[in-house]
Amino acid sequence: MKSYTRTTADFSTAIALEAVMIEFQVQLREKGARIARHMEQFETLQKRRKNRCL
Repeated sequence: MKSYTRTTADFSTAIALEAVMIEFQVQLREKGARIARHMEQFETLQKRRKNRCL
């Protein structure tokens, strides 16, 4: 009976860890997308500045 309980605990720990990893990946993707948007805005501003100076 002990080994069954331990296995169940290990299994639920594994599920919890998997959930944490998935959440972490989602947050990384969101941050990556946010950074990409900022980079696009920055590039647009740089182009505008260049055009103004010309």
